[in-house]
Amino acid sequence: MKPNAHKNMIRLMIWAFLGCAGLGHPATAVVPPPAGSLAPAVIEDPSSAVRNELISRIEFEELNLSLVGVTTVDGKPVCYLKHPGALEPMVYQPGDVIGGFKLELIEAGSVTFERRGVQFWLLPDSEVELAEEEAGDVGEVAEATVESAREALLEELAQAEAIQAPEIKTARLSLKSRTAQYESAKLIEDGSRTKALLASRAPAGPRFILPMSGKLTSSYGYRRHPMGGQRKFHHGVDLAAPHGSRIIAAAAGTVTRVSYNSLLGRYVIIAHSDGYETVYAHLSRQLVKAGQKVAQGQSIGEEGSTGLSTGPHLHFEIRRNGTSINPLNFVRPRR
Repeated sequence: MKPNAHKNMIRLMIWAFLGCAGLGHPATAVVPPPAGSLAPAVIEDPSSAVRNELISRIEFEELNLSLVGVTTVDGKPVCYLKHPGALEPMVYQPGDVIGGFKLELIEAGSVTFERRGVQFWLLPDSEVELAEEEAGDVGEVAEATVESAREALLEELAQAEAIQAPEIKTARLSLKSRTAQYESAKLIEDGSRTKALLASRAPAGPRFILPMSGKLTSSYGYRRHPMGGQRKFHHGVDLAAPHGSRIIAAAAGTVTRVSYNSLLGRYVIIAHSDGYETVYAHLSRQLVKAGQKVAQGQSIGEEGSTGLSTGPHLHFEIRRNGTSINPLNFVRPRR
């Protein structure tokens, strides 16, 4: 089942559940005022809390965010999220708020949002599809999960009607715990199972090494361009070292391009296994030819400042199937 079809099915189940549980119109319980007060105290009915949580899950899905990648910048975790219709992903860090949902935690392979005490996981779309295939028939599991939750919540609501006002808070916390047991926004049962599955399905690929010993001067992602100051997406990382420093192949492969242009200056591109390729730009010298096979660690050029450059450095990219990915997920230069 495709993710979009799964989302629509979950929405219909939740709205049907709201109607069955009588949660479409939240009510309030009015308690006699304490002595000396001028107005009655109003306590939110547990059914209203459940309704708000389920609606929050639907609203989070409607943001339709895509997780592109996760990395660290200056020792702090950041993630790249793509909004519907956007050409490039945006950079976010813990504490940022998107559509009323606070970005609470960034981990390898997932990010966690929070609103009103409820957490929402966001996984890379490709990994969600893989996990769905491994989970089996997503529709049947989702239906069974929602039905089980519906019956449990209806039982709790029936019990809550007989509870005195001071105990309503305790009942509401119990209901919150039960609704948090299933994740209607993404993959059904519980996130720990999903995370374990994804961890066991890490994509294969070459092991990269640092192509030049140098200092990291610019990271992957959006930045203010050093020449002009415009906010642009940087598709690689920049490493600074003395002019003429040796540059080596980050992994074994075949040289596919040795060329020059006004932006990258003298550059080399090497193709690796599993659709990966690396780019080395602003070189002063190119020491390989197109079609040549190179070993990991073999010299391929010398650092320079050719093309659009403010000084001697290496612009290094890692691409997979033609799309750039964050090199800092593979190598760790000094800062």
